[in-house]
Amino acid sequence: MKKNIKRIVAIALAVGGMALLILGVGGRLGVLWCALTGLAGLYILGDIDELKRKFSLKGYAIGWGLAILALIAGSILNLLFNHHATANAITGAHIAPLVLIITVIVPSLIGEELFTLAIFKACDGGWLGWVVSTVLFVTAHGFEYHWNIWQLLGLVFVRLAFTRIMTRYGVQTSAALHVSYDTLLILPTLF
Repeated sequence: MKKNIKRIVAIALAVGGMALLILGVGGRLGVLWCALTGLAGLYILGDIDELKRKFSLKGYAIGWGLAILALIAGSILNLLFNHHATANAITGAHIAPLVLIITVIVPSLIGEELFTLAIFKACDGGWLGWVVSTVLFVTAHGFEYHWNIWQLLGLVFVRLAFTRIMTRYGVQTSAALHVSYDTLLILPTLF
């Protein structure tokens, strides 16, 4: 019973942090909500040791391969069914690139990985962890993509690739992958 309460609290914290971010609570500092609540969720679950895993260059390289395959699959869906989709909703933002990377992209993407890890661990991993963490992650991005099913399906593919790297090589590796992937996706649209 006590373990189930910890799981519920960890999920509530992680989802609450994502909700605060989506609602814009805290302005620019709001990007820290996912990281803080994800960390708190991991602490409650007793899985804080997960953060001690070392970065894996092999996992990072494999992750890029998976991310490219996911991007191709999502792009094919978008070409077939949704001719005006963008790969990432923030690409339309008109913010100085360096400021955007430092203040928004890096903290929010690290937070998203901690959010996903907390949800995954709260569901004891396995297929339930994969499904719940992916559904919550994609749902949290629904407004950014205007609930476009084809773009969100592409996001499912990318989230599954990042989660595979997170579970196999650690959250540091998946966070580095997520940051570099989104940065490379967004940068060309800013210039």
